[in-house]
Amino acid sequence: MEMKNVFRGLSAKLALALLAVGTLSSCYEKEELDQPAGSGDKAPQYFIQGNVTAAKDGKGLQANVTLNGASVNVSTDGYFTEKAGEGTFKIVATMDNYFDASRTVTFYEAPKNSVTIATVDIAMYDASQAVETPTINVPASTEEAKKAADVAQPIIAEALKALGVNTQTTPVKVEVADDGTAKVQAVVVVDKAAVGEAKTVDVPSFAGFASTITPEDDNIFTRGVTQGQIWIASAEAALGLTYGLRNTIQKVTLPGKAGQAISGYDLVINLLSRTLEFNGATGSVMYQEKITVTPKYESHDSHDSHDSHDSHNGHGTNPGAGGGASQGE
Repeated sequence: MEMKNVFRGLSAKLALALLAVGTLSSCYEKEELDQPAGSGDKAPQYFIQGNVTAAKDGKGLQANVTLNGASVNVSTDGYFTEKAGEGTFKIVATMDNYFDASRTVTFYEAPKNSVTIATVDIAMYDASQAVETPTINVPASTEEAKKAADVAQPIIAEALKALGVNTQTTPVKVEVADDGTAKVQAVVVVDKAAVGEAKTVDVPSFAGFASTITPEDDNIFTRGVTQGQIWIASAEAALGLTYGLRNTIQKVTLPGKAGQAISGYDLVINLLSRTLEFNGATGSVMYQEKITVTPKYESHDSHDSHDSHDSHNGHGTNPGAGGGASQGE
């Protein structure tokens, strides 16, 4: 099933809509915001969105979800969206007859005019599902993170290629830091908007997780059962995510700027890697933490390309575009 997340906003009568589809469920929510179009630089915006589903069958769950202890509205299909800000946010999902699940997301300062979205899809497990308890669930080493990045990279590259990024002249690379975090940076060119007007653009976003162990692996344990499937099921339970890194599409409306036209956007995809061990078998996984989209403006007077952030060198110098930490707990 095609998965889509839709995020709209920042026009004369700003309409913000998030369409998020879980593993086997979908729902639609809209939030109306007022903001003048065509004005000067705007403060960055931060949002947390997600779906709560039953890991057993993918059905949406109207669980109790809190964000830093504050209750969040959850639809009958399990969808939620909340505006956030800079800092660390803990998302906790609870429901009778299911194991509690929690995630943390950290937003650092992002460029002006940008929109940062953290997608926190949570798959909840009930007591009838047999999974292994992880003995290791820590940020991956650089070496292990690179192995997971090798699995994720072609999936991300294909998604960016579909948006018109020339992966021949500008190869897509998952850059792995010493702490196991990773990021992908790209510049996406779009049809130029009218001067001063907002523009809605397609942005790639990734659900689920990539894994160095697959369900087909049969020799990772010493006992002869469906070992790969057990490992994957255990990883899904530990992370609260479903197996397989899947490209979704979000529509993000970027703010207009007086005297300038939007000609594209800088995209930063922040990824996290974890090393997991179940019953003696160790593997690494990688999943998206958040994305940041920063518009590129072209001057109406000179038609030169200008960046929307003062220190632009491709993505600015502040850590909002490339940092962050998130983990399953």
